[in-house]
Amino acid sequence: MYRTGLRRPLSAMHFFDVPGPEGKAHSHPFAVELVVAGDELDASGYLVDLDVLAEALGSVLSRLEGRVLNELPELGGRPPRWRTSPGPYGR
Repeated sequence: MYRTGLRRPLSAMHFFDVPGPEGKAHSHPFAVELVVAGDELDASGYLVDLDVLAEALGSVLSRLEGRVLNELPELGGRPPRWRTSPGPYGR
C-alpha cells in the first residue's frame, strides 16, 4: 500500500454551549492533514497529483480559515470536535 499526503495550518474559532470562557468564540490553531492511500501508482510512478490534492485541500481550508465553525451549515450548528471526528470534510 502506498500513502502520501499534505499538512496545512488552519486557524478557526468555535465555542461550546457552556458557561465560562469555553462558551465564547475562541480561536485554535489546527494542523490539517490529508492522507491518500492506494495499492497502485500511475504510469509516472505517482499515487496522486499533489498539485490537485493541494488545490482541493486549499479549497476546503479557505472556507474554514478564521471562521466560527459552529456557524457553518455543514456542521449543523454543533460544536466541532476535530480531534475525534473530522465531520463532513473528512469523508
